[in-house]
Amino acid sequence: MSKIFSEKDEVDEETENVNNGKNDMYLEMIGKVAEEL
Repeated sequence: MSKIFSEKDEVDEETENVNNGKNDMYLEMIGKVAEEL
């Protein structure tokens, strides 16, 4: 993307990526637990 982000947008995007990563890990954990049941 050639769109120029302001610093705040950049921080928001980073936070969003971190939250998405946490959600992925959480879903993965639930998936593993569900498989074991």
